[in-house]
Amino acid sequence: MLEFEAGLSFFNLACNIFRDVEDVSWESVQCLLLIALYNSSKLRVYDHWRFINKACSTVIILLPLEEKLQAHHCQLYWIAYLQERVHSHLYNQERLVTPNPSVLYELNRQIEEWKQCLPSAFQFSDLTLSDEVRIASQTDKRSMQERLKGHWKARYYAAKTILYRPHVHRVIHSSRIDASDYEVECAKTAIASALIGILHGGIMHEPFQLLLFPINSWRTLFAIRIQIQLIQRTQVSGLAAALLPDGWEVIDRVQAIIVDAASPFSPTITRDYEIIQSLVGV
Repeated sequence: MLEFEAGLSFFNLACNIFRDVEDVSWESVQCLLLIALYNSSKLRVYDHWRFINKACSTVIILLPLEEKLQAHHCQLYWIAYLQERVHSHLYNQERLVTPNPSVLYELNRQIEEWKQCLPSAFQFSDLTLSDEVRIASQTDKRSMQERLKGHWKARYYAAKTILYRPHVHRVIHSSRIDASDYEVECAKTAIASALIGILHGGIMHEPFQLLLFPINSWRTLFAIRIQIQLIQRTQVSGLAAALLPDGWEVIDRVQAIIVDAASPFSPTITRDYEIIQSLVGV
């Protein structure tokens, strides 16, 4: 019997036992969270969130109700409400507008300030995508410090991706291209940042199931792959040359690694890969 099959049989046995003794207790909450973590490691996204939701529902039952509403609870409610309003305003498809350069500048400044505040052991330099690909290809394994530094660097570039992502949408739907245009530079930054973030997530150095955020790496790659397909098929002359950074072809290698490692166990990745293949074949 293969190792993963043996582990799955023990997991199913434990689930059957737990199903008979499950109750509304903190012990059951711990078991539900452990089941969710196992499903996450196997890339079963639906089952992972199903057990997380069940654990949260049990916690709500176990926790005593507040006798009176606290002031900070009201503050949190209104903060969340305002954030939802801002998100709806920025990403409403019917009224999508160019992000104000001053807003982008300030957010980018805050990201850079956060980077400078990292401990000295985790400080890193900004490199081009082609340099990042070259370094990743020359390194087989990473030390624990390099893995931790890679985690912070992946979060840094994920923030950059989110910050400049609206420009990708606008440039793809534009009727002309100017390589010196501010929009193009921002869109190019978003694409390069997404790929660099995936690389520093550890996909080329650690087994996929042992990555800190495995499904995040795949979904980011899935989104970037679709964007690249749209860029390559656009009727705007010179768009691909202006937008795609040197080294972007590493996406093929990363995609092959993830699909080979995870598609037998993840319906989500299998389905996403089928969508990619259908786009490539059109």
